[in-house]
Amino acid sequence: MSKQLPTKKIGRKPGKTDLRYWREVVYRPEVGRDNESRTVQQFYVKLQFKGRREAFPLQTNNLEEAADKAKSIYLTLVASGWERVLQDHKPRKVVEKASVTTIGQVIAAALLRNEVKNRTTADYARTLRQIVGQTLGMGSCAALRNLKAQQQWIDTIDKTPLKKIKPEAIEAWRQSMLAAANSGGPVTVRHTKNSVNSMLRKAKSLFSPKFLRHLSLPEDFVSPFASVNFEPRQSTRYQSKIDLDSLITVALNGDTKKKLEKLPSPELTAFLLAGLAGLRRNEIDKLEWSSFRWDENSIRLQVTDHFQPKTEESLADVAVDVELMTLFKGFYQEAKTAFVVESKTAPRSNAAYAHYRCERVFERLTKWLKRAGVPSGTPLHTLRKEFGSLMCSRYGIYGASRALRHRDIQVTSQHYVDTKQRLVPGLAAGLNRVGGV
Repeated sequence: MSKQLPTKKIGRKPGKTDLRYWREVVYRPEVGRDNESRTVQQFYVKLQFKGRREAFPLQTNNLEEAADKAKSIYLTLVASGWERVLQDHKPRKVVEKASVTTIGQVIAAALLRNEVKNRTTADYARTLRQIVGQTLGMGSCAALRNLKAQQQWIDTIDKTPLKKIKPEAIEAWRQSMLAAANSGGPVTVRHTKNSVNSMLRKAKSLFSPKFLRHLSLPEDFVSPFASVNFEPRQSTRYQSKIDLDSLITVALNGDTKKKLEKLPSPELTAFLLAGLAGLRRNEIDKLEWSSFRWDENSIRLQVTDHFQPKTEESLADVAVDVELMTLFKGFYQEAKTAFVVESKTAPRSNAAYAHYRCERVFERLTKWLKRAGVPSGTPLHTLRKEFGSLMCSRYGIYGASRALRHRDIQVTSQHYVDTKQRLVPGLAAGLNRVGGV
């Protein structure tokens, strides 16, 4: 049985997977008529999720049973969304099929149905609005600096009738994006092709048959993305341009010649988790000390009150070097919170965008990495890719895929791995004989 470090008392409130939290949350409501009120004997709980708030009767006047039921309803809500919870506990609240005729109604139905994670659905919605806006000649929301103007832009897009956005209009948008990129040279064209394909896939997801089956649509409805073409996939395979060993030395000690200071503790922690453990930005941001298996030299990626994985395959034990674990033991002794990377910003678990409690830490680390010569617009993610390349060199493509916790080996092959081993045929020895025969 694994022996852990002594439990460190770190000030925090019980999480939502802890019954102590729900004992404080459940309540007995007051009801009344004609200036007289009484307390209902059974307990209730109010839950808020994705902008919606509902009260649920817990069918018991026992506090422990009420807390347990409240916790169960909450976990189902997070995992399966409002539809499942309302069907189980408030069947009269469920609308069998939402009638939709506008872009905004499609987006609202997607957020309510929770076919995918809230943050992912919101990302798809932003992309759909961007495509529709550019199709209608309204430009992009991001180009508007005034918040009021941005909201007006969103409202206008959301009121757009579905029948106004035809597949031929989306195809014309695609062609115009590619035509505009032609003046920028081959690199710009390749980047634009990948970007357009990515945008189309995201927006098209909101019109997938799996989702549309829940909606009541006009009889003549045709998905705006029904016959839109995709560009052939452009290679996005990582090509290594850094020396991770040297970068680690500079991170720990600094480099006076390059005028680089050593990384402060929060930035160093994020650097090591990305480069030596291959963790993603959100995994680093939400990682808690309870995930460390000290005697097993591994970090357990697991669902918490503040972290949901990118995929189920992301949940795994990440094996790390003994030296790294020893270093983190020292960090743990100095820890002030339950989170591994210190930050004054609280997590926002249900944010409909990519919220990072360590955003400032990541910004400072990104600037340092660029000064250190990491040639990328996303240098923190480059550390993860470099980690994957090194794992591929030592353990092969399957070992790298497992270490990166990808859903399948195709993702690893297409996007991440550049083996450090240089394979040459060894057939040129005869060239040494030129002129010497």
